[in-house]
Amino acid sequence: MTLTSPWMFLPFLATERYVSSNFDHVQINLILFALVLAGLRAQHRGFWGRGAAQIGAAAAIKVMPITFIGYLAWRRRWRSAIATAVATAAFSLSPALVFGWERYWEYVAAWRERISAGWGVGRLNQSVWAMWDRWLGHGMVPILTPGAHDIPASGSPWVLPAVAATAGMIVGVAWWRWRKGTPSTWQCVAEWSFVFTATALFSPVTWKAYLAVLLLPNVLFFAAWWVAAPGSREARIAAVGLWATAATNALSPGLIGKNLAGRVEMGCLPTMLGLTVLVMLAWLQPYLARLEAVARRRLASPDEQASSQ
Repeated sequence: MTLTSPWMFLPFLATERYVSSNFDHVQINLILFALVLAGLRAQHRGFWGRGAAQIGAAAAIKVMPITFIGYLAWRRRWRSAIATAVATAAFSLSPALVFGWERYWEYVAAWRERISAGWGVGRLNQSVWAMWDRWLGHGMVPILTPGAHDIPASGSPWVLPAVAATAGMIVGVAWWRWRKGTPSTWQCVAEWSFVFTATALFSPVTWKAYLAVLLLPNVLFFAAWWVAAPGSREARIAAVGLWATAATNALSPGLIGKNLAGRVEMGCLPTMLGLTVLVMLAWLQPYLARLEAVARRRLASPDEQASSQ
């Protein structure tokens, strides 16, 4: 299979709903996603300064990529982590050069005020926070509750422990599966995919446009499924991960109707599918070094190259 093969379209099709949402609402998320991914790739290839600048610029525009500083520190890539933190701080402070410090801090105060106000837990918010708030705070029953937009946060004391427990279990599984050895390139991509997806899901608000980052794990899942032996454990894990995001395209209002789509979103099915992707990424990562080696051997084989043309 080559890059021009029609099969290569499948991972993109599985993420179409999230990607197209960025164009529908004129969002910058795809640009930031590409910028952070380019920075991670640069650092992986040894260009830690350039990578730090790219990730830092993205984090200054939208704070979510800052989680990669923690990831780099966890992987003990201290030079990259420190450089990325410095770049993030520098780019974040740079507007003061244009507006002056007084206006700059006014903007910071307005930003913090907007964040503290929150975004509510209506059906369009697919974050883990919104999921537990709808279930525990408002007592909403999945599927039985019709879709609604303007739902304020409940203020329930049970939401934070539930979110923390969910994050703890997901991160615990990842740490348990990733704790040994130096990761290969495909394994690094799995870890980046995990951080991208977890950051989107565990932020206070998760619009569909934020989940365009699922494009990266979808490509990885598809590559692993293609290379793995049919019916093998690796193939099954990759297939579950790929279908977890592909299923959301079948849940759009245009296919199942606005009423049912609203109930599905209020029931947090996209959120649960996203958590499934995280678990599959954590579970698949240890197998990826071997699958990557198989893929490289196939690409190096003259017979494989001739048959793919």
